[in-house]
Order: sequence, then C-alpha cells, then structure tokens
Amino acid sequence: RTQRDAVQCNSCGYHELETIECNTCWRCFCYACMCVSESTLPPGNWHCPECVGQERYDLELSAPIKQCRSKLAAGGMTDKDKDCYSQLVFDLSCACSWVEFDSNIEHLINLAKTQLDHKELPVILPFHSLHYPIDKNTMRRISESYANDVKAKALKQLRFCRSDLLPEQLSQASIGAAGADTGSVPG
Repeated sequence: RTQRDAVQCNSCGYHELETIECNTCWRCFCYACMCVSESTLPPGNWHCPECVGQERYDLELSAPIKQCRSKLAAGGMTDKDKDCYSQLVFDLSCACSWVEFDSNIEHLINLAKTQLDHKELPVILPFHSLHYPIDKNTMRRISESYANDVKAKALKQLRFCRSDLLPEQLSQASIGAAGADTGSVPG
C-alpha cells in the first residue's frame, strides 16, 4: 500500500517517500496530491479520485479528518501528528474541493495560536499563513517565531564553527534569510 523508496507521483511528478498506491489502477501518488497524511490513511484498500470520482473520494476522507480534529481538540496529538495535520489542511486548500475547509482552518489556526502563546514553533509555516484567514498580528508572530528559530540555530552553528568570536561579535553577526524549500538566501 505505501512505498518505502522514493516514487514518482502520477499527479505532480515529484519523487516522494510518502506515497500511496491505488488498488484499482496501481498508480502511485504522493500524500500531498491525494490530501492524506499518516494519520488519515484509509484502512484497507485505497482508490484514487480518478478511479472512484472526486465527490466520493472527498466523502471517504471526511471521517478520518474529523477524527484528527477531535484528537487535536482533546490534546491527544503528537508533534508529528500536528505537523501532518497542518500540511494536510494546506494541501486540501490547494488541491481538493473540500467542504470542511472552514472547520479545518479554524482548528489549525487555534493550534498555531496556542503554540505561539506557549513559545513553541507553530505548525503553520510563514508562507502558508498567507493562504489562511489569519490576522496580520498572528502572521507577524508566526514569521517572527520562525525567524528567531533560524537565528538561534545559525548563531549556535556560528559559535561551533568560530569559537574564536567574542560574545559581542556574535550579537552583531548578520544572518541571511532562510527558505524552507531552497536553503539559505543571502541577507
């Protein structure tokens, strides 16, 4: 059902580790294109939207996604589950005709705000926040949280690589922007 090696997705063309194979046409698809995550994989056989029709496919996905929202509301999700849920909501907003969009987004935004209040890195990435109905202050807090995380990691690496630098020199270090998909971009 799922693949262990990177497989080319028949929808987007990317080679992905997290793929699922249709039990009707035997094509492989990445989780993102099929709007599933580890926590929402259907039990038993799986059939792609082309084989069963988009409406039926969306309907079959609704039960596991509701379970994820319930788990989230009850505080029963691991950090990895939260991250998978966040990516799933983003993928649903981009790729699927999802009828529960508002409920998924509401739960995700509330999770991110709670994480920010607890000084945790939020599950919503800064560039994803642009696609959601989030107020500017929350967007700013999300971006600042990721910027501070990158800065802390860069300073830690700088301390490791340049042990000869004094603390005041470290505090004056200029750090470039980091992109999630491209690595570092000079600042």
